[in-house]
Amino acid sequence: MLLPLGVAIAMPLILPFLHQPLMEDYLPIFWMILLATMLRVAADAYGFILLALHRDRAIAVIAAGGAAASAVLNLIFTPLAGL
Repeated sequence: MLLPLGVAIAMPLILPFLHQPLMEDYLPIFWMILLATMLRVAADAYGFILLALHRDRAIAVIAAGGAAASAVLNLIFTPLAGL
């Protein structure tokens, strides 16, 4: 988890050297994607633990709940953020 944190801190510092002026405007989007990636890694680690413990029902419930939550959040945030 230290690598994504380092990237999040370093990105504003290296933006002037990239010569991409629009990237600064979309830096909050980058941070959201980075956070989502970190959460995905953590969720996969939790899934591997459940798999090792033979908790198949818990895996299925979490997957279905995650899919439902993802659909609802996409319906809410896509028009809100204009993406």
